[in-house]
Amino acid sequence: MTDFEKQIKNVQSLLEYLPSVREEVNTSEELQAFKRKFKQPRPGGFIAGIKDLIKIANIPLDNRDEVLGNKFSGFFYEEDLLTVWNGQFPEKKITQIHLLLAMARKEDELCLLPLFSNELNADDRKPIFFYTGPDPSGALDALVKGPSVIDCNMFIDIAMYFGFRAVLGDECFNQEFGNKPLCITYFQLPPDLFTLIEPFSNKAINDRSSILAVYSFRNHPNYKFKHPAGSREGINCIGIKNTYSVFNPTLKKNIGLTRKEIKEILINAFNKPQDSYDLGQIANYECIRQDKYPQNPSLTFPDVAGLSKSFAEKTIDSETFTPDSRCVFTLNVTELENWLVREKLKQEEFVKIDETYCVKWLNKDLKNIFPNSPSLRFFTIQNPRTYNVTAVMPFNSLSDVNENQLLDTITRIKNASHMFGTVTSQFKFENNNHIAIQDINVPNETALQFAP
Repeated sequence: MTDFEKQIKNVQSLLEYLPSVREEVNTSEELQAFKRKFKQPRPGGFIAGIKDLIKIANIPLDNRDEVLGNKFSGFFYEEDLLTVWNGQFPEKKITQIHLLLAMARKEDELCLLPLFSNELNADDRKPIFFYTGPDPSGALDALVKGPSVIDCNMFIDIAMYFGFRAVLGDECFNQEFGNKPLCITYFQLPPDLFTLIEPFSNKAINDRSSILAVYSFRNHPNYKFKHPAGSREGINCIGIKNTYSVFNPTLKKNIGLTRKEIKEILINAFNKPQDSYDLGQIANYECIRQDKYPQNPSLTFPDVAGLSKSFAEKTIDSETFTPDSRCVFTLNVTELENWLVREKLKQEEFVKIDETYCVKWLNKDLKNIFPNSPSLRFFTIQNPRTYNVTAVMPFNSLSDVNENQLLDTITRIKNASHMFGTVTSQFKFENNNHIAIQDINVPNETALQFAP
């Protein structure tokens, strides 16, 4: 058996193994808690849903077994999946990374995304993944459970779906996106997402907290020659409040990045030595004699193999390299959320309320619990609809607190959730001297006036 034949056999073993992982019952509390976050609508939760997805997608590969229940759970770049596979089954090591993608893209068969079918785009032959069943929420959960092989373009699509799902909740999300193609692509926003997002994108936005943007940063033009099997030729980022978040579980930091840190990620990816996957791809290119290299038809594949060898020791630095970047689109999240709440959930849309009125109502209610408190201090965070309220108290122990009234207030706040939108409020003791109500989303003054 030749080395190439062994590689084909090993890839086939991997593709046969992936479905068995997906069929396992996963009792990971992390996954169950994640799914529960999307059960009920979270008006005003578009960005929160995306953040939830970013966090769970970037769980480090070394922690997948402990946190997600299996080493192969979650999202992967193809080389990261092979790294886990090669570590688990060294006797079936795979170095020809292109075989994984080629063998998984058989007609009417897909092993890289659970529950999704695929077809090839006529223009560039890249696959389009789609789910057409009645439970797109369940299909997205299957992606999170994994193993799911994606890239940063696909991750943007998935993140947008989770934003919609957070606002709508599973039932309404399934009504909106079920029984028609829920698409994930390698190259652009799919039609169903574009149609919903386009009216709210690329508009001037005065409130910076309402901005969500997608940015594309390109690595050095010669990255594709030094790392012919690499996936860091560019990075698509989700921008939230002037920071960037990426899908890359191998990074120590992948959330809340600065432009400088994005640049460092690209430089480090370029300067990384060629690995076994790059060497395997170079060997593959040397065997392709007829076809022109698609990204530069003036070159043949053997030409590219020669360039890859010549770039093996090349490095770049921050003084000589500045990544090309562009904003793919910006999104007025507040307008989008208001439209979804009004048109899809059939509820009153959220509007900015008078902060003083909110504080006045909460002050009165908390005074009944802490009658001896000389003052209550309140702090507003996140955006005009979400209040993090902290009451600073002079008590020394829990015995100073009227626990019955405290629990009653928690209950009444949560029972008013149809007026408040999503209420995830809870009282929390910190440092034995203050108590906090967290994440109270308020739609309008009228609701407050009728709140219990």
